[in-house]
Amino acid sequence: MIVVGLIGLLAALAVIGVSRHRQDAEDTRMQAELSSIYKAMEAYRFLHGRYPTTYAELREFISIPDFAGRYEINPSP
Repeated sequence: MIVVGLIGLLAALAVIGVSRHRQDAEDTRMQAELSSIYKAMEAYRFLHGRYPTTYAELREFISIPDFAGRYEINPSP
């Protein structure tokens, strides 16, 4: 009975530790995404002299570029 209790206690501590690391990873990911958005907005302002104000202007810097024409995805040996 004591062994089962100790295993349960250790499992609870492990779950708490994992969830804490998961939250830290989520915070780091959000900070990286915010940094990317900030850099994209500043790049837009640098090119156009102002920040984007319409949805069409926002789509300019959130669209994913097409790399298929620039890079070989599966190069042949």
